[in-house]
Amino acid sequence: MTGVSQVTSKINEQNAKELDTEYFEVTCHGGARPSHQEWQGKVYSKKELETVCGLGTADGLCGCSCYHDYFPFIPGISERAYTDEELDKLKQEENAPREFAGKQYTKYEATQRQRALERTMRAQRQEIHLLKEGGANEEDIITARAKYRVTSSEYTRFSEAMSLPQQRERVTVDGLGTIGNGKIDLTNKDYRDIMFMKGNMTDVEARKWYLAHDKTIPDLIDKSKSVEEQAKQACEFRNQFRTQARELMADQDKRKQLDISDPNKSFEELVADKMQRKNLNREQAIEDVLNTATKTRKSVNKSLGLED
Repeated sequence: MTGVSQVTSKINEQNAKELDTEYFEVTCHGGARPSHQEWQGKVYSKKELETVCGLGTADGLCGCSCYHDYFPFIPGISERAYTDEELDKLKQEENAPREFAGKQYTKYEATQRQRALERTMRAQRQEIHLLKEGGANEEDIITARAKYRVTSSEYTRFSEAMSLPQQRERVTVDGLGTIGNGKIDLTNKDYRDIMFMKGNMTDVEARKWYLAHDKTIPDLIDKSKSVEEQAKQACEFRNQFRTQARELMADQDKRKQLDISDPNKSFEELVADKMQRKNLNREQAIEDVLNTATKTRKSVNKSLGLED
């Protein structure tokens, strides 16, 4: 793009000579970097293009990643595309921050974040391609696909939040087509291996992950310990898996509601609750904690289509 702009600029300078004018109007576009917002859309002499707009420098007019151009302007005949008032209004709108995931972005910062996400997706697509070509383990390919889809989802949500058009052609320029499509099942993955999925799983996916790991509790408990110690371990593992599953949920507003309406109970709170609800003594309640460690709510499973 920069090379094209520079060629166009040379043509415009030749046209200016033929029109016998030394003045030029610089174009204006949305998402311009802050330093370029100061001079875009205005009229300058050829000298001022260099001293004010930085023409000829890497970070100036027609420099690296600059989308501005300039055209001959004849004072008294030509009309500017934007008045100073319109440019001021545009500048205010451009720098009005928008929020995404707790962070605020100006329009320029948002476009830079878009470019960064596009670079990440291109790299992730290349990784999937190399893994497949190299005959990698299917689990590694699945993980790579999942990471790509997480970034792709963020790109969509971020673009919508910033009111920016998605430019997927920047991502698929590699010619790899639908390389990111395919089977993705992270149900049995250790939480530490899928932390990149935090805040990105559907309710069904998070519930499946929780159910799969909840079933492993009996195998994780140290059977050499006393019944009470085993029950404590069961309680700790269950709370751990519940918390992790909620962290994986994309709907974090719902997660916050769950933390309030159905918080994790400590071991002693769980024992006391069972003693009261089931009319058990402490020893019976402790055994019940251990015996029901893998019991899940059928109503929740049914609501998500995981049980008939």
